[in-house]
Amino acid sequence: MTIAASYNPHDAETDEQLAYEREILSKGFFGSGTPEAQPRGFPEQGGDGDYSSDRGLSFASLSSGGSDHGGKPGGFRAGVRGFISDLKPAVKSIKSFVTLDSQIAKDLYDPNIFPEVAQTARVRRSAGIGPEEQAFLAKRKARVRDQFAKYMGWDPSAVHPDDVPTIAFGGSGGGYRAMLAVLGYSLAMKQAGFWDLLTYISGVSGSCWAIAAYYTFGAANMNTVIEHCKKRLSPHHPLSPDAIGKLLGSSRGDYETLGPLIQKQRSGLQTVPMDLYAVFTTGYLFMQPDPMLKPLTGAEAEIPGYHKSWWKWSEARKYLDDGSEPLPIMTAIRYVTLTDSP
Repeated sequence: MTIAASYNPHDAETDEQLAYEREILSKGFFGSGTPEAQPRGFPEQGGDGDYSSDRGLSFASLSSGGSDHGGKPGGFRAGVRGFISDLKPAVKSIKSFVTLDSQIAKDLYDPNIFPEVAQTARVRRSAGIGPEEQAFLAKRKARVRDQFAKYMGWDPSAVHPDDVPTIAFGGSGGGYRAMLAVLGYSLAMKQAGFWDLLTYISGVSGSCWAIAAYYTFGAANMNTVIEHCKKRLSPHHPLSPDAIGKLLGSSRGDYETLGPLIQKQRSGLQTVPMDLYAVFTTGYLFMQPDPMLKPLTGAEAEIPGYHKSWWKWSEARKYLDDGSEPLPIMTAIRYVTLTDSP
């Protein structure tokens, strides 16, 4: 008996949304609007929701290791080369990918680039809340009490901190659409005074993009992130050839975009088609003007995540140590199908 049924995310889309996606794909990588034409490296979808492709960056080559990792010889590298070959106007050369692979292999163990490799990770195992979170809760509850009393129209002095409810907001997954939904809801909560009543803000997948942007380059300002998304999502779809071309053509764009794929594959983890969606969508969404290149215009003046500290949650502590913002909790889904033994 199968416990977890398969789920096709396209089932929830309207005919208009499906038509728009087909239009984007048909114009993007092959120049033909016929249904038979499929972009290299992007999936054909069967009736059961499974994806398969026998061209370019095949899903089999994505999930297999390279020749030096025990998988299909050259599968991953050959697949990515095939995908990049369809983006020749945006990529310096296919050879650059081989160079990129070698460079990342060295960078992964360079403590000057990734200081964490020289540190020893420690994991606290306990059924209770950690001391840092306990300290946060004490400070946050004091702030929430005043806002809770204001929201309810009460005198703050009449509200005991122990009577203040612990409220959390959770966002679902769904790519950049989930990201935009969380941004919109969060802005409305701020305008209504409800955001200041939250103790936790949580998300999964696309919702995490919104939370991450808010606590990093958004500097705890929802309007900053929303305005950034308005400029980034118009006029190009994140997976359109124009968007991908701009991303890969930006300063270090190939390194920052394709690098995570190589890093994941080298770590021994399975590389899957969704990784392509993730790196290209988030890479384009989070591109920022490089202050060192302000005199320039165009893609060369922007790079994805130029500020390394954006990628570290420790940077969010400036908003958390004093309890001024809700504590973010990032989650991920691991899809497991369980079957009974025969």
